[in-house]
Amino acid sequence: YCCSYCQRPLADSTRLRNHLSKIHNIHVPSIFRGKRRFDTLSITYVNKLDYGQNQDINEEYGCPACFSHFPEINSLHSYIQEVHVKQNNEHVSDQSEEDGNTNATLVSIATDSDYQWKPKTERITYLQSFTNVQAFLLAALEQSLGTLPRWIWTQTNEDIANISHEYQLLQASKFILTTFADNCTQKKQQKTNSERTYWIRHIVHIFQSFANQTGYLQFNWCKSQTKQHALVEINLNNWTKPTARFCDGLGFDWLGKERLSMEGSSGQHEEKIDHTISDTAKQISNTISILKGFTMANMDASFETLRQVKIFGVQATERTIALTETSYDEESTKYLYKVVRTARIPIEYEERYNWLRVFELLAYLLVELKEQVRIHETLSKEQTSISIVHPEETVRIKLSIGLDDSA
Repeated sequence: YCCSYCQRPLADSTRLRNHLSKIHNIHVPSIFRGKRRFDTLSITYVNKLDYGQNQDINEEYGCPACFSHFPEINSLHSYIQEVHVKQNNEHVSDQSEEDGNTNATLVSIATDSDYQWKPKTERITYLQSFTNVQAFLLAALEQSLGTLPRWIWTQTNEDIANISHEYQLLQASKFILTTFADNCTQKKQQKTNSERTYWIRHIVHIFQSFANQTGYLQFNWCKSQTKQHALVEINLNNWTKPTARFCDGLGFDWLGKERLSMEGSSGQHEEKIDHTISDTAKQISNTISILKGFTMANMDASFETLRQVKIFGVQATERTIALTETSYDEESTKYLYKVVRTARIPIEYEERYNWLRVFELLAYLLVELKEQVRIHETLSKEQTSISIVHPEETVRIKLSIGLDDSA
């Protein structure tokens, strides 16, 4: 047996199912108890390939959820996704509908905006594109707590150019896991539901290391005022400033512009739902205000290009963090606020495999921020008329800015 996601060999179907669940958060059903594969006229099953009499046997990849087997691992991967993962997702559809009903309440919080909650069964797709980082993480998470820090910093990166995004993410992962190991060495942790304690101890270091190593973001932490909210929400009739808006973390992009709003909505042990809803509404409002700032600065650019601008958000609720995006809807001028990645924060060392989900979230953010650099360059060329945009296609006309305040 072999994992079709990371190509790791496993001894049997049970170990492969456990590996898929623990490492990749992929859940497939088990083979019915008492059932086994039987030889046929054309197929004989063997346990090992190293016996002398088995040298001519063709090796195939077995499915961990049924008796199917395939000559190519890509075929096994497609089969598992289409047959077993899809089938398993149908069993949780009722829960997804319940989540959708809950989020429908949140849609009404922000006028002219849509709220989307993605299913929780997200695949680790972005992290897989950073093959060296994924291999490093899989090996690191097999280390003991006592040996992890030394093991991390004895790993060389000779095969990776130190200016590449893979190198940057790998370096970030080293610092993040080192801090995690340090936190895990505390002999006795006081049980507290303090929002600030949890936020600073377990969340801040993740995104600060990410920012330090990639260079795409800089952060202000704890009670950081969002200036874009103050600018775009000012009452132009009497020049009255809106109520000051603060967030728990504010990320500025490579140009020094607000790009990522962060909220810690609870401590790690208990959630207050009213506080979570209030913070979600604030996140929607903050990210829309930041997007409005980009809009006002690029009125003569193409609206189709502006649609690609994304403002990010991170919200922590108990042990879960959610990465969100705010942009213009692809088919209208409404704002679209959606959750794109979620992860459970590891606290104890026994929970370390949850880091794969966290780094999937960071890999997604890194790829998208890189794309935002390209989009900004395109916007700048269009705004300064280096690239010609037809007047009817500009932001000014599409949103009727200055003529219609509903935008």
